[in-house]
Amino acid sequence: MAGANILDHFKGDELATIQKACPLKELAVEEFLCQFGEPAKEMFIIISGQVEVLRPRRRQGEFDKVGVLGAGEITGEAALMGVFPRSASLRALEPVTIMVVTRERLAKLKKENPALLMELYQGIFEQLGERFLSLVEKKTPGLF
Repeated sequence: MAGANILDHFKGDELATIQKACPLKELAVEEFLCQFGEPAKEMFIIISGQVEVLRPRRRQGEFDKVGVLGAGEITGEAALMGVFPRSASLRALEPVTIMVVTRERLAKLKKENPALLMELYQGIFEQLGERFLSLVEKKTPGLF
């Protein structure tokens, strides 16, 4: 599921400003970041490490691994539009550092640095666009 690295959009001081608004969280190996079906209230930007994307099977406690996300990738972006159930569980494959992004934190960043917020949105949209095109290409090869 590799996509555009959202972190490439920012210089050191810009990333520090975003991190001030959106705190970092550390995950240990095999720790779950979120669970399938729980309300999604935040988006995550992976700063370092990798998480596996898991979808539940019909049997309780069993999962299918549907992907891996790494540094610079986003997940949970639907939380920026509203509170929706999580479509997958995320579990750390190694020590992971993530940035926790909420609508409220983005509203604060908008007041403090609107240009930086627009750059963040551009990075999110680019990554989502790449994911969409990748999915379309898998379903209809040669379409684009």
